[in-house]
Amino acid sequence: MQELFNEVDKDIKIIDKERLEEESLRTPLLHHKYLKMMITFSLEYAKLEEQYNMMMKDKTHFYLGKSDPEVYSKTPFDLKILKGDLKLYTDSDEDLSKLRQRITYTKERVDYLRSVCKIVSDRNWAIKNSMDWLKFKEGIV
Repeated sequence: MQELFNEVDKDIKIIDKERLEEESLRTPLLHHKYLKMMITFSLEYAKLEEQYNMMMKDKTHFYLGKSDPEVYSKTPFDLKILKGDLKLYTDSDEDLSKLRQRITYTKERVDYLRSVCKIVSDRNWAIKNSMDWLKFKEGIV
């Protein structure tokens, strides 16, 4: 995630105030770049959510003793748990936990990129205001 933060910091910064026109022309390219990233991670997020739902179903069957016998031959589970206790087992399941972490991480990237797209869109407004201010300072109104 730090790489993404660094890339955004580098891209959205307006370094040379003498080249505001070039910065303005760069804005649609930046928006496109981060929108593509956001869409890519949004699709990954949806895929992970689907994987989680499928794994949750499998784990539910496993913990309730409803899986195929071959599953239990690979991973023995001799406890009889009540449906009321199922959440305790699924919440502490290592596989589900790892997948939840990946989902959270991907969702945070999507949310961050959504914010970056908004910042990049607002960048043109800031550039225009800077250009207007420079014109005003030079007496060109």
